[in-house]
Amino acid sequence: MRDDNLCFPKHDEDMQHRYNAVTNGKFKPLLKNVPVKLDLRPALETFAQDMEQQLRHNDELKGPEGWRSMGTALLRNELKKNVTRQWDCRTEEETIEVMSDMANMCMMIADNARIAIREREDINES
Repeated sequence: MRDDNLCFPKHDEDMQHRYNAVTNGKFKPLLKNVPVKLDLRPALETFAQDMEQQLRHNDELKGPEGWRSMGTALLRNELKKNVTRQWDCRTEEETIEVMSDMANMCMMIADNARIAIREREDINES
């Protein structure tokens, strides 16, 4: 049985609460037959930390609903802007920031798609 608390840092109960509110406390992995928790490669773990830093910074700007209140078209437009922006990076630090933003946009689009799939499945189960 999956413990949804594994998805979030232990100190972030608010994020866990928001996730449960959106998913009705249900977690359905996108891929079947995947271990509950994967060990991340060091580069991926570091990059995920970079992404999380960007998300937390933007949480203050975008409010509690964050990307879940943004439509897919808007998120894709933001992704497109970052793809263009990455060509103008002048330092490695700026490159990491822009790449983290791009990855977060992809994650947000995928997250909203997963929620839509769950909602559709819930309607079909009713």
